[in-house]
Amino acid sequence: MAHHTKGFPTLSAVSSTLTFTSDTAVVSQYTPTEYERTTYYNGITRDHPELVYRSDFLTTPFPKPVGRYAHIPVKSLHGVYDTPLNGVWETVGPKIVDLITTRKINWSSVDPARFFTHATPGEEEKGSLGPVVIWVGVSPGSTSSDAACEVSQEILALLREHEVKDAVVEWREAVLQRLAGPPLMHHVGSTNPTHHVRPFLTALLDIPLVDALIMASRTSAVFLGLQSELGLIAPGYRADLVAFTPGFEVVGTWVAGQSVGSMGEASGVSHRG
Repeated sequence: MAHHTKGFPTLSAVSSTLTFTSDTAVVSQYTPTEYERTTYYNGITRDHPELVYRSDFLTTPFPKPVGRYAHIPVKSLHGVYDTPLNGVWETVGPKIVDLITTRKINWSSVDPARFFTHATPGEEEKGSLGPVVIWVGVSPGSTSSDAACEVSQEILALLREHEVKDAVVEWREAVLQRLAGPPLMHHVGSTNPTHHVRPFLTALLDIPLVDALIMASRTSAVFLGLQSELGLIAPGYRADLVAFTPGFEVVGTWVAGQSVGSMGEASGVSHRG
């Protein structure tokens, strides 16, 4: 049954306005331009992902720069701290995944994020931090902008129900890649000492290993408001550590500075602060 979501007609509602011919390709009104698709995430990684759809395309245009000194915006990926989403993410995150999965979309990751747009060289102070983004990664060529638009409206409605406003949903094409040679890591249970590290070493798009480990440690500590005691190897910080081989085999685990054996017993190694 055709229906409308406030501000965005669904695919079924706009299909009657599309005319198909054998030699003419119809481009959806939700599909980004070639320039926006290929440059929107410029700077995020060495081979930045391509944009599929973003829910704020009507209110926040992304024009192609022109002129002699045209400058393509450069972005960097930031964490999400001290926002209404932080307090409800554990509730809405799984529901967002359910909304995407129900549509049988071939997705690879769903993450909260914010993007900082850097100013032109010499005007660094004019850079700006964007809104909270629900960043959805999908397999290349698997998801249309129309499908992404429809699901995005459901996601935004869910966020509004939990008092999360002014958020944006962005979809990108994401390919799972190896980080530094070893194969991508499989999911393990919460009792495994590498449980909280592995998500950052599986579904992220070509993130350097050092950056991934920072996201799994320091960034997570700041997100939880525990940056004064967790997330760094430094005096005064809680010494919860895991040592790996280059192939990600665990060779040592320490909890509060105590070396933990295979049976979870502390061996009595002193806390180094």
